[in-house]
Amino acid sequence: MAFSSGFFNSKGLDRTYTAENFTDYLSSLICNGILDTYGEQFELTAPAKGLKVILGTGKAWINGHYFINDAKYSIDLSEYQDESLPRYVTIGIVCDTSEGARDVRIEVVAGTPAENPSVPFIPVDTNRAKLTLYSVRLNVGAVSLSKFDWFDYRTDENLCGYCRCILGKCRVTDMLAQLTVLNAQIDKYNETIEGLNSKIDTLQLKIDDMTGDIVKVGQCGDDIYYVLYSDGKLLLRGTGEMYDYGTAIPLSDVHYPDVDGDGRVTASDASLILAAASNLGVGLESGLTPDQELLADVNRDGSINAVDASLVLSFAADLGVGKYSGNLEGWIEFLNDQRAGDNLSPFFDDQNIKSLVVSDGITSLGTFAFNYCNQLGSASLPSTLTKIGRNAFAALATDVYGLTKISIPGKVTEIGQYAFANTRITSLTIPRSVAVVGYYACRGCADLATVRYEGAVIGSHMFTGCTSLTDFTIAKTVKEIQTYAFNSCSKLKTLTYEGSLKDWAAIEKQKNWDSHSSSANLTKIQCLDGYLKWDDEDKEWVEVKK
Repeated sequence: MAFSSGFFNSKGLDRTYTAENFTDYLSSLICNGILDTYGEQFELTAPAKGLKVILGTGKAWINGHYFINDAKYSIDLSEYQDESLPRYVTIGIVCDTSEGARDVRIEVVAGTPAENPSVPFIPVDTNRAKLTLYSVRLNVGAVSLSKFDWFDYRTDENLCGYCRCILGKCRVTDMLAQLTVLNAQIDKYNETIEGLNSKIDTLQLKIDDMTGDIVKVGQCGDDIYYVLYSDGKLLLRGTGEMYDYGTAIPLSDVHYPDVDGDGRVTASDASLILAAASNLGVGLESGLTPDQELLADVNRDGSINAVDASLVLSFAADLGVGKYSGNLEGWIEFLNDQRAGDNLSPFFDDQNIKSLVVSDGITSLGTFAFNYCNQLGSASLPSTLTKIGRNAFAALATDVYGLTKISIPGKVTEIGQYAFANTRITSLTIPRSVAVVGYYACRGCADLATVRYEGAVIGSHMFTGCTSLTDFTIAKTVKEIQTYAFNSCSKLKTLTYEGSLKDWAAIEKQKNWDSHSSSANLTKIQCLDGYLKWDDEDKEWVEVKK
């Protein structure tokens, strides 16, 4: 008895291997047959006239050897037609390892003409293995052929068959189909779990109805009503969409909007804000220092825009006629006058809310719904939810507050801009149902460390300032990555992608998606069949295949 092993690096040619060593190894991994993910799988067709057949493109494996047909191949069968009797010819793929051959090729074997002809077999021996593809009947006087004149053996496991996985259990496409079914089942189970969790939380709050102290009640949708309990639990009951709301400056976080630092609030400050808004609108940096950005976000909604400039201009005009004093006290008085006409959420800037339960039947959370609820630590969302509105959970930009954990239901299709900005979430999964994402959706989530992303689009500036982010997995379902998606993610070095290099190349990527034009630290994108590394000299991503 002899033992053998492999494969190892050679030192001084003390380890050598032949092609047959490798084919023996491959044959233990890949069963004989046609690869059903390549080309036309050797499909046979025939022209309208004549006795030619056309063999389609395909790839096959025989005993660890591969055979590829990368263009349609014409076979003329007219030479095999008998003048007086019908006959069959067999078409197959033969692997010949004999010393004089050492190749894989297409062979045609002619049978014996007879009134009832038999199908001929392709001969095999210790050096020859075969895959039988077709047998074609050539009738006397025939001037053309069609699919009714041949037998197709490609699915016959005894004669041909398709390549199977290492366990010999299923074809490649069967595995993919089974994986799709499994994913669908998992999604269904997750929806069931989400629904049960929501019902459990709702039942607990119904108990609280009977045993707890109610602080306030009210309406926040055409058919949505809320109850806030003394322990900080907030329950939303009903169906349909929650109302959308506006925002205001939380008085607990007021800053005098002297952006240019000259000690006064004037039109000059408004001009700086408008210039910053213009830069951000085209995907550039604001042009302001971090301290100036804080002041420029006048209404504390997490964005710098014309609304902020308008507030500053209004205040400056009132200062000019002596309506307010030119200091923080005058600014607060101005804000209180402004708030009188704002459409604010009943939960705006409410620091008594500690947890949230949204009951089944509710389909959306309105814009600015729980804006600046900085003590809101957890939210239980229903399986019926389809939309999370702009700034729905956004906390103060001056620090990290608010949510510590959130599970986004599997039917949510839209997440608004700044929806989770500046919250304390540590991990996040974006489900594959999500198709629309507003910019800065998770901006400034400084505790966010782990993300799994299955939605179709990774939004513009979505994870800007997520300074603890280290583990980011992108599912194959992602189709687009928008500009500056990972800006200022100082600890994020590697993206893990659950697809091939080819799949990754197919993803639409907007300009500066990786933020390498500014402050990116990404150096590697790991795919299933290799990875990409960042070439800092040429400023491009370079493929490295396994």
